[in-house]
Order: sequence, then structure tokens, then C-alpha cells
Amino acid sequence: RNGAVETTLRDIALSFHKQMKLQYTNLCFDRTANLSTILPGKDEEGFEVCSAEALNCKNADDALVEMAKQINESERDKSLFITSDTELQNRLVKVGVKVGSPRQWIKYASKDN
Repeated sequence: RNGAVETTLRDIALSFHKQMKLQYTNLCFDRTANLSTILPGKDEEGFEVCSAEALNCKNADDALVEMAKQINESERDKSLFITSDTELQNRLVKVGVKVGSPRQWIKYASKDN
């Protein structure tokens, strides 16, 4: 099904965002033709979904690194980025944010917290 993976990831991330009472969550895809169908509703404050393509970045890696750089330096160690890409993990760690693997995050986020 077209967009099913994006929708599932959005639902897991949104549930985690609400359960953990996070101040801000951004789910970023490389590109998706389904962005308009997976955007959060108005009651989902602090939760965003974006496409690197729409941010004028050539890929989600570059978009995530730019997002990390825009976080206030004193807040970076409280910011978590999820990726299985080792090169991206290294780039993000250099910026000063925390990184985690998708497998660990999905397992944790899917539990009732």
C-alpha cells in the first residue's frame, strides 16, 4: 500500500511523542509523495513531519544534520536522532546530539510507556 510505511512510522512516533510528553518531535523522510496525508493534525502540538526534499536538502541525512545544528547548543545533549546509518550517526554526534538505532527506538516506542 502506498504510504503505509510512512503512516505506520508517523503513528508510532506520534504515540511516543504523546506518551513521553515530549516538547518537540520531528519525523523526517528523504522524500515521500504522501506527505500531505501523513502530516499531523492541529491537536498534535510539537509534532512535525517533513520531507528533506521539501526542505531543499538533497536527502534526509543533510536535513537532519542541519536541524541538529539549529538546536541551541545547550539543548543538543537532550536531543535524540534515530538512524541506522553509521555515517549519519557520526555526523550527528559531531554536532553534539544523541543518536539511537531504529530497531531499539521502535521496540521502545511501541511499548506502553
